[in-house]
Amino acid sequence: MPAIKLNYEQTAALFRLIAAQHKEINSFVEVDLQQIKEVVKSSAQLPALLYSSFSESFSGSRADNNQSRKRIFFGVIDSSSTKSKTNRSPHSIIDACRLLALDVASYLRNEARNNRLPGFDSDSLADGDMIYMKDDNFFGWEFSVEISTPVNLSFNADKWEV
Repeated sequence: MPAIKLNYEQTAALFRLIAAQHKEINSFVEVDLQQIKEVVKSSAQLPALLYSSFSESFSGSRADNNQSRKRIFFGVIDSSSTKSKTNRSPHSIIDACRLLALDVASYLRNEARNNRLPGFDSDSLADGDMIYMKDDNFFGWEFSVEISTPVNLSFNADKWEV
């Protein structure tokens, strides 16, 4: 994977790629709750990698040499659909999703270790929390990671009518 600066589109693409490469994850879903509900209806698409949020903060003292720190939230979701031949409890689904989410974290660490994901802070894995949407019939586990990339915050007068 080439070095990327990870804007929102690139981050979504990264997680879409991760979902496609993992042998046990069957689909990719972004933030939209309705899209999640559609995926949950089809057991063939589950478990699914969920890219749920992206936040950004900046640090640095010079306008042309700042760091953009992106906190990226992702999770794995599954369903306890009554259509399934195996009746799994929400707790076992949450545990299985947690292990798949940890697989994603290990993939990110490996990419960083091999210089394919510059700026990934392998110590930044945080916010482990279960996803428990009993009324919508899906469960899972969510983590977040931080990736820092350079950003130029120099003022460009050519872009303004000042």
